[in-house]
Amino acid sequence: MYLEREGVRLRVMPVRVGPDAIVGQGAKAVPVAAPRGQRTVASISPWSIALDGGMKLYADSGRDSLPQMSVTPGNVLLEATDLKAIIPDVKPGMAVYFY
Repeated sequence: MYLEREGVRLRVMPVRVGPDAIVGQGAKAVPVAAPRGQRTVASISPWSIALDGGMKLYADSGRDSLPQMSVTPGNVLLEATDLKAIIPDVKPGMAVYFY
């Protein structure tokens, strides 16, 4: 993943992207897709950046490397140090692109 501002690459980060999946069962099952296209930052917390549509960029606060555990469907897992480093540069309303 890249953090860019005005065409300048500020940071390169390894990430793990959650898969497409069906979450839930029966009538309450909801299809969740891996992120694609343009999203907007909705809110920011110490360990996650929420995007419109319910998607999150998140880190495991207890780890500084990408764990081998599964990533929640439709979300993006990044290292804790990377998330902490980019949060000051991310503001609600900013566009985020997945391609």
